[in-house]
Amino acid sequence: MTTLSKQFFESAFCNYECRELLHPWEKSCTKAQAQFVKSCFAGAVKYYGLFYLVSALLKYKEWDEKYLINHLICYSKSLTAGTLIGSTFLTAACILRSILGRFYYNTGTFLPGTIGGLFVFIASPSKRDMISQVFLQLIMESFVNKLEISGTVRLRHVGIGTLLFMITNAYLLYLLRLETNKDGKKKRLPIWIFRPPRPSSKNTTNGNPCNHCDTEFCYDYILEGVKTYFKYGCIVELCKIIIKNFSTIKSSPLAIPSLLLKLNIKTGLFAAGYVGIYRAITCYLCQKHGKDDPRYAIVGGFASGVVYPFFPLFNLLLTAISSCIFIHLWKVEDKYRVPIGNLLFAICLGYSFNVRIFTPNACPSSLARIISSITNGRADDIVNHIQRETTMKVAENISNQLLSQKL
Repeated sequence: MTTLSKQFFESAFCNYECRELLHPWEKSCTKAQAQFVKSCFAGAVKYYGLFYLVSALLKYKEWDEKYLINHLICYSKSLTAGTLIGSTFLTAACILRSILGRFYYNTGTFLPGTIGGLFVFIASPSKRDMISQVFLQLIMESFVNKLEISGTVRLRHVGIGTLLFMITNAYLLYLLRLETNKDGKKKRLPIWIFRPPRPSSKNTTNGNPCNHCDTEFCYDYILEGVKTYFKYGCIVELCKIIIKNFSTIKSSPLAIPSLLLKLNIKTGLFAAGYVGIYRAITCYLCQKHGKDDPRYAIVGGFASGVVYPFFPLFNLLLTAISSCIFIHLWKVEDKYRVPIGNLLFAICLGYSFNVRIFTPNACPSSLARIISSITNGRADDIVNHIQRETTMKVAENISNQLLSQKL
C-alpha cells in the first residue's frame, strides 16, 4: 500500500470536502457520523463481548452475583468507551475540517484520534491501564517497522532480540518483585505472562529459605511451575485456533479433530522453560545464601530470557519494554496525581490512526485488526478510499509530468 507523506497529503487533499475523503458513502456529515456511531457500537459489542466472555470463562470459579454484576458494569463501560473512542474520530475530523476550511496532515487523523482517545476515562481503571499499555506497544512496533523498512536497524534478528529480551526481562521481573508497598497496598500490575512471588518477610519458611510457602521442596515447586505454564501456553494456542477457525467450527463441528492437530506446543514449551529456569535460578540463590532477596529476580530473569529463540515473538519483547515503562509511569502518577498513562493512550490512539491511514506498510497487523474491529470495518473503507484517491493522484501527477516533458 502507498505511503502518504505530509507534503503530498496537504498538496493533494487539502481542499477536499469531508465526503470526498473521510465518508464517501454518505454526502451529509451528520448522517455519516450517525452511521459511523452505529458501526462503532456494533464493532465494540463484538470486540469487547468476546474479550469479556473469555475473561469470565477463565474465572468461572469466582462466579457469584457480585462478580457477574461487576463484570456487566465493566463491559458496559468498555462498550461505551469503545463506541465513543471510535466514532469521535470522524466527528472531530469533520468539525476540524469545517473550522479550518481545509485538511491538514495532523488535523485529518492525529488530532481527531487523540480527542477520541480521551474517552478512555469512561472505562474501568484496570481496563484503561491494559489498553494504554497495548497501544503503546503497538506504536513502538510501528516505529520499529518504519526503521526496518528504511533499513536503519534490524531488531527482529533472533540474536539481537534474545539479548534485548534477557536484559529487559531481568529488569522487569525485578520490578515485579517489588509490586507491593510496605503498607501492603498492591500496586497496579502491567501485562505480563508471569508474576514472580514477592520477597519473603522472613528469612525462612518451614526451614526453607526460598519463598514458596505452598510447596516445601524446590524440586516440586519448579516442576509445578513447568507443568502449569506448559498447560497455560497450550490453552493460549488452543484459543487462537478456535478464534481463527470459529466460522469453520460453527459450520462443521466434525472439523474440530483435524484443527486440533494444528496445535502448536511451542508456546507451552516457551512458558514452561521460562518459568522453570527462573524458579530454578532463584531457588538456587536462596539456598546458597540462606535467604530470599528481590535482587535474585535480576539473575533469574536474565537467565530465563534465554528461551526467547524457541519462541522469537517480537511483540513479547515490546510487551516487556512497555511493562517496564508503565510501572515507572504509574509511580509518577501516584506521586503527582496526573493520569499520564491514560493521556499517553490518547496520543497513541491519534498516532495509530495516522499510521493506519498514511503509512499502512508500517502499521502492525494487530493494530489494523483492532481499528477495523472497533469500527466494524468502516476504518477499512476510509483507508481503502484514501489509497484509491492517492493512486489516482499519483497517476495524474505522472501523466502531467510526461505531458510537460513532451511539450
